[in-house]
Amino acid sequence: MAHRQAFYDPFASIHLRLEESTPSYSISEWFPAPLPNHETPDGEAAIMMMSDQSPIALKPLPLPLIIANPSPDTDGDLESQRGRASIQLPIKGQGVIAVRVPPGDCEGLTISVWSSSSGVFPPTMLSLNLRKKSCSLEYSTPDNTTPIEWKKPKSEQASYLQEGTVEETYWLSVDRPNGWIRWGRGYTNVALATGEVELKYKDDTGVMVWKDKGKFEWLDTVQDVRYTLWGPNYDNSNAKIVVLPLPLVADLPPYIINNSDVTLSDLENNNFTVPQNLTPECQRLYHNVAGANILLDDKSFPYFSQAIQESVNTEGKLGFNMLAKKAAEFGKPDIEGTYLRITLGRDMGDSPGVPYVLEIWPAGHYSPIHDHGDSNAVIKVLHGLIHAKYFDSLTVQPRPNQIGTAILKQGDITWLSPNNYQVHQLCNPDGKGPTGLVAITIQCYRYTDQDKVHHESFRYLEKDGGPEVKEFVPNS
Repeated sequence: MAHRQAFYDPFASIHLRLEESTPSYSISEWFPAPLPNHETPDGEAAIMMMSDQSPIALKPLPLPLIIANPSPDTDGDLESQRGRASIQLPIKGQGVIAVRVPPGDCEGLTISVWSSSSGVFPPTMLSLNLRKKSCSLEYSTPDNTTPIEWKKPKSEQASYLQEGTVEETYWLSVDRPNGWIRWGRGYTNVALATGEVELKYKDDTGVMVWKDKGKFEWLDTVQDVRYTLWGPNYDNSNAKIVVLPLPLVADLPPYIINNSDVTLSDLENNNFTVPQNLTPECQRLYHNVAGANILLDDKSFPYFSQAIQESVNTEGKLGFNMLAKKAAEFGKPDIEGTYLRITLGRDMGDSPGVPYVLEIWPAGHYSPIHDHGDSNAVIKVLHGLIHAKYFDSLTVQPRPNQIGTAILKQGDITWLSPNNYQVHQLCNPDGKGPTGLVAITIQCYRYTDQDKVHHESFRYLEKDGGPEVKEFVPNS
């Protein structure tokens, strides 16, 4: 099954290649494996790790490509860029440009794609302009600039430049094969697109063609990329850019099934993914818990789930008492806002705590919104139902926005990685309270082999608390 990246953070893991002959940085080929220890000319250590979709480059850009304080009416003199360092899409007409904007009083961000091959300056250009109170997509020629009408999957304000209290990633996706231009903030995935426009349609022969050939056909070969940041007192020296080779088309689904179970309908509708599409760590975890014998009610104890349910639902019994003790674990006392964790095996040093955890969710109980320390995880439902809600970030203000959901029944398997579905909330949707059906899952975790900074805690937000991100050290 061929899928695009889902909930992908392009800065979570990167590759980098430098031109040795100049202190400027240039795009080069992407690497299938981590490079040796390397430093940039100014001494900044290069971070090199594997990712779901390998970026082309990440670098602080030289001043010709980061303009600190241009006039609000212009994004800089493009003519002055001739002969200077340039950024290019690795594949003509397609890719994702992601710009990481440091905190501060940034007044504007413009991401542009254009072609230098014509030799005409200023060239024909497509530009995304983000300001604190506006967002526009513009088509420019040497003679004039015209706005392009666009769709708003969310509110128009969602596309505006944020206040700058935290570091933000803004991205632009150019999709030549399908004719979509999309942009958004945070993880690079369709679910987080805040603006989009469709510039192609399927003609009578079944071929995708430009709606306005004379106006947009040049996008078939567009390759040059440029961005500008400005603000009267804004320091953009730590801004960074990543260029990804594939456009955003469809998000990788949260449901995993064996490849022998995939149907033609699944391929068409993007219902499931298969283990082979996941990170190596998720593949390994999947094969450890997906087997038919990883179940709760086996021959040695066929009523195990029933016994657990009675224990957590009956006042005075072990499970009920343990839940009562954990009621304030994530903030204000709330017995429904917790669950039981029973670890299996030992901590091998490659996961946040013991890698295998049996989790018990009484009816109506839920977790806080949390992440998993940038680890990979696979979750299998052994009994009952689990409702998973996915969010854009722990740091978005005033609270995270829900961007997806999944209902998982007994036998279903889902996944997350450092770049995908990392921020979520789980709950048992059974509303019958103390007489309801318990849900039980097996959760397993593993860091990427390239992860040299292990976050031994999960980060979470209190249910009724403020924006402060807190940490929870896994226990049993």
